[in-house]
Amino acid sequence: MILQKVIRLLSDELGVDEANIGSSMSLEDLGVDEMAMDNLVMALESEYGLEVSPEQTDRFETVEDVASFVEDNLE
Repeated sequence: MILQKVIRLLSDELGVDEANIGSSMSLEDLGVDEMAMDNLVMALESEYGLEVSPEQTDRFETVEDVASFVEDNLE
């Protein structure tokens, strides 16, 4: 499941237990800063073969937003 993979990627990047990351959580509340977002984008691009622009990442507010983006852009 894509949501679970996004949660795993965030957990790895932020050092936060997966159990403490919910789909409706704000990326800001999780502590996702510019560097963490860059690393998340690189992981998503590598994992799913996606290209993610800065304009697209500006719309990522919650964990679910990231998962929905991946689902919507998989070919």
